Amino acid sequence: MKPIRFIVSLLLTSINVMGRNMTEVIRRHVRSLSYPEESEMGIFFALAIPLDDPITKYSMSVAFFFEANYKLPTKDDIGLEVKEGERRRRKSIDRTTIYSMLESKFKSIGYPARQCLLKSICETTQLDWKLNAGVLGDLLHILFTPSSSRFEVDLHKEYTEAEKVDGFVRVAACPRSVLSLPSSTLVVSIMQTKSAPFVRRK
Repeated sequence: MKPIRFIVSLLLTSINVMGRNMTEVIRRHVRSLSYPEESEMGIFFALAIPLDDPITKYSMSVAFFFEANYKLPTKDDIGLEVKEGERRRRKSIDRTTIYSMLESKFKSIGYPARQCLLKSICETTQLDWKLNAGVLGDLLHILFTPSSSRFEVDLHKEYTEAEKVDGFVRVAACPRSVLSLPSSTLVVSIMQTKSAPFVRRK
C-alpha cells in the first residue's frame, strides 16, 4: 500500500507543479521587438489625379503626397508599465486644428492669415457644390464649410459667420484665397462653367 500511496502522491505533486507552470505561461506578457535608439518607421503615400489637355495632348497630373513618421519602441519603452486606469488619449484632427494649420501657412507666405481663411470660406459658400466636382471638390467643400461637421467649442465664431452672404465685406484685405491656387483651379473652373459665377455682394 505504501508504494501505491507514494506513486499517487507523486502524481498529484506533478499535476500541481504542471498547473502552476501553465498558469505562469498564461500570465506571461506578450513578447515584442525592441529597436535601437532613435529608430523610426515611415509611411509614404502618393495620390496622382490625371488631367486631360485636349489642346496640346500632353499627359498631366496633379499629385498629392502624404508622409507619416513613427518612432519605434526601444528596450526602455517596453519595460514601462502603464498605471491601472490610465489610458492614452489620442487627439483627433478637428476643424480647429486644421484651420490653425492653414492660418500658419498663409502667414508664412506673407498673407493675412485669418482674413484669407475667412475669404476662402466665403467663396466656398457662394459656389454650387451640388455639381460633380470630383473628390478634390468634395474635400474643399467639407474643409471650408464649418457647418458640414459637428459643432466645436474651440472653433472661433468668425468661421461660422463667414458662411453668411455678407462675408466678402469683412475679408477684402486678403489678396487671394485657396480656391485661386493652382491645385484647385481645375475644380473652380469646372464648376463656374456649369453654373453662373458667384457675385460678390457689398
